[in-house]
Amino acid sequence: MRHLTYPNPTYAGQHFFKAAPGEKYIGKGSQKRHFRMSFRTLLRFELRHYFSNAASSLTSASNSSKWANVPVMVRLQDKSHRTLYRTLETEALRYRKGKNTNCITLRPDIQSFLVWLHKHQDQKPHQAILGKPFLPPTMKEGAVMEIAMFHLLTCFFSSAQDHSWLDEQTNHLDVLLHRISSHKRYKHNVREATDEEAIALAGSLGFDLTGRKLTVARKALSCIFLVSKSGLVVNDLSPWIASMLAPSVSQACQELANLSIIPAFVTCDILRRTPLSQNDLYLQLDLWNKFQESIAKAYHEKTSFITSIVKNITFYCVQFDPYKLPQFISCTVEFLSSKNSGYVFKVLDKEFTNSLIYSIAFYFIQASLKNHDGAMCVIRAQEVLVKHVTHPNLNQQGFMGVVMAINYVSEEKAQRLLEVSHLHFPERSSYFHLAQIHVSSTPEQLLHSFNSGMAQYPHSASMWLVFVKKLQSLELLSERRAHKLLDQLLSRRQHLIISKDIVSTLLHAVESINGIEHFIMELEKAQLLPKFQQIVISKYMSLLYRSGNEKNVRKPYLDKMVRRSSNLECARFLFERTQRKTPAFVAMMLNGEVAHRPEEIFSLYCEHLEGKIPDQQCLAALLRACLERKHGHVISWGALYAPQVAVHEFKKYVAQKVPSTRPSEDGLVPSNQLWKLYIRVLVEASYLAELAEIIRWWEQVQFRPPKSTLLLLLRALPREFAERHIKHAASVPADAHFLSSWPWPTVDEL
Repeated sequence: MRHLTYPNPTYAGQHFFKAAPGEKYIGKGSQKRHFRMSFRTLLRFELRHYFSNAASSLTSASNSSKWANVPVMVRLQDKSHRTLYRTLETEALRYRKGKNTNCITLRPDIQSFLVWLHKHQDQKPHQAILGKPFLPPTMKEGAVMEIAMFHLLTCFFSSAQDHSWLDEQTNHLDVLLHRISSHKRYKHNVREATDEEAIALAGSLGFDLTGRKLTVARKALSCIFLVSKSGLVVNDLSPWIASMLAPSVSQACQELANLSIIPAFVTCDILRRTPLSQNDLYLQLDLWNKFQESIAKAYHEKTSFITSIVKNITFYCVQFDPYKLPQFISCTVEFLSSKNSGYVFKVLDKEFTNSLIYSIAFYFIQASLKNHDGAMCVIRAQEVLVKHVTHPNLNQQGFMGVVMAINYVSEEKAQRLLEVSHLHFPERSSYFHLAQIHVSSTPEQLLHSFNSGMAQYPHSASMWLVFVKKLQSLELLSERRAHKLLDQLLSRRQHLIISKDIVSTLLHAVESINGIEHFIMELEKAQLLPKFQQIVISKYMSLLYRSGNEKNVRKPYLDKMVRRSSNLECARFLFERTQRKTPAFVAMMLNGEVAHRPEEIFSLYCEHLEGKIPDQQCLAALLRACLERKHGHVISWGALYAPQVAVHEFKKYVAQKVPSTRPSEDGLVPSNQLWKLYIRVLVEASYLAELAEIIRWWEQVQFRPPKSTLLLLLRALPREFAERHIKHAASVPADAHFLSSWPWPTVDEL
């Protein structure tokens, strides 16, 4: 398993990423830079293709459609960007008056560049405006560079005909240049950029510069050069920009390989992204572990920025790998509460810590896959935060977060805690109602709790989500009920934010082609289908695979795009037309194809993952394919039998030890179901040596198997081996060894 490694980086002087074997470097001395042919060349080609006509207007309908194919536009789907954009639009609609109603005033930073880009994609560029020239109070190097980078990026993507915007940029940069030249820290610097340097930088990324655009780019570059302490040149900036324009976390990280200088705003940009896979998340965790000090110092006065990074990583730890959460929270609390750095960070105050305790539990409710071990990871992370904030400072929000998390482990204890909470927090806040809905154990109790909450908070999208999730966990969410709930939500859409989590949960209950078509029809009527198209397509594809051999039935939505003879062909069509193939989406296709072409699963696995780290369901598809038989014989993948390949891939990507502070080196932590599937394949293939090493493997990763899984493994071993394991576990003191806590069967149960 190939991972990126990090040798103790600093802001300048040491390399961050190592290049993979066979990759090239150009440059000399300390100015070596890593040149990635894959994404950088693609970026130049696509940008030149779509922006070669400098005179074309970016606000035209035809050009707007072209923007969708530029890699950076994928960034507009990031969760953090969507949240910020929605907040800014709400503020503009509710609180602005006068001629600038509906306009968003941009603060010159990397987040605002994406907001500006979003407005251009929506053909509303006039709604993204610059306010008064912004000057950072302390004029720190990184802060000035980020402002200049905002102007550089928006200039690159601007139309040459957008005179008013470019003139406004010029005025802002003139003010910034004047402030730099008069500042005591920089007034002796005389290194300004030339037109040739601006053109070279733009050309390396696929942009053309002329006229006003060239002026803006040169001035922005001058700002960067004048405040730089390390003598930056154009070649240093090119990978920074390529990283920010890259469509994924892994590609963004690859662009920074072997760089000596990486400013905080570039690393922060990666940390605020939406990871598309577990490997993306692990890269973000590594990045945070190595750069949290430089980031925290750079944004010392901007605590909201640090909290947004912490919450973003927390959310995706819960979604992708809860086992990484306790370590992340522990390291973050330890650093941000320490005074060894010479700074007093005000991030983990009482308010934010309580908010994070609650958010962790709420994120777990949102997660699609939940189990006992994941819940225990959530509780351990909360324990770290409760210890930090101390019990007397635990407010109602934090307390309800604890109640909601404990409910996954002990419903009885959660109910008792909720009752006790009345003594300390008598008010019935939204957090109380959410917890009450979540801990409901009967349909009657659930309905009563939901109605009580909605009577007080009729526009709470969170209550709808927790209600729908609880219906699902109580096995009350049928396809018919899902359609009724969708109708109720759509009728309230003017006052209620309908999230992807709610729609995804409702879709989970849909079990028929007619059901998904009705779902799509309702979303189309409400003009919400584009917002949820990706999750709808994923669900549609899984349903088509499930009934792959059936003949086509009438499918109004799908018939507009394709008419094929079977559901299987329609499913393959949907997969091929999807541009953003995440490992989870690839896994859905692989598991669908297992029953139809198991002999091709490994080639499909290699082709569509394209070097990405597989998730658990990808490995599950390989293992399931091994159980298929062709004319009664074990299938082969190339020169090897399928079980040989699948077992090799499983060992390659699964964790061999407990999670460390280097998540990208740990590997996947399999679910109980994946372990059971792995054992089945080993039994079918008579791989006794691999079966014999599983118990030691479980010890190393501290996996506590359920009794049924442990019994499955022991029955697969020779009886004398199994009896020896049982007797050994019984002889070990209960508190002396991890093995003794397992639910061992008796010898008679074998």
